[in-house]
Amino acid sequence: MKKTVSILAVSFLILSILVVAACSFRPKPVTIRTYVIDSGDTLTSAIKSKANPYPYTLILLSTLGALPFRTQKILYRSSGITLAPYLYSRWEFSPTHMLTTKILRALDISNLFKAVSFRATGAKGNLYLECSLFDFSHHVDMARKSSYGVISAMFQLIDGRTRDIIAKKSFTIKKPAPELDAQGAASALKAASDALCLKLIAWLDETVNSIPATR
Repeated sequence: MKKTVSILAVSFLILSILVVAACSFRPKPVTIRTYVIDSGDTLTSAIKSKANPYPYTLILLSTLGALPFRTQKILYRSSGITLAPYLYSRWEFSPTHMLTTKILRALDISNLFKAVSFRATGAKGNLYLECSLFDFSHHVDMARKSSYGVISAMFQLIDGRTRDIIAKKSFTIKKPAPELDAQGAASALKAASDALCLKLIAWLDETVNSIPATR
């Protein structure tokens, strides 16, 4: 009887050790950090609201972009790599979505137009603005230990009545990143998107100012 109890005790001890060992080697849950590109105080305070808006309604179309920029991946480019994602970091929304939202907010604050709406609302306007996104990534130079957030986009201002293109403009904005990681990428791309919005507002102001009043 004692021998049986001893065997059971040893077996229980071995089983306990195996369970503890298995728990020790269990993979720890991975924490995914998320980032967002929003308007923020830096941009909103830099926008000068126009005292007398142009007498047009502007409709902002959804930002167009290749598949990588329609996902929540934070992308970087380095030597020998075209585009690659940071593994444990994500955008809260896709770059195309965040840029559309940010531009809409910036245009609203600028008071350039009597009204600004998003196409999805079904509203119709005198002018339409289309954005095509070509780059929204972290460019890393490992040799120099430096990096930049780069946004490249083209805008087209379209006549709401004839659908003709009134004007088009391309921008490539590059802002230094404080760190060679996803957090640095997010910081630099936010700064780049701020600069993009300011340049877009200035271009629209100049362009719309030349439109005949009869439109």
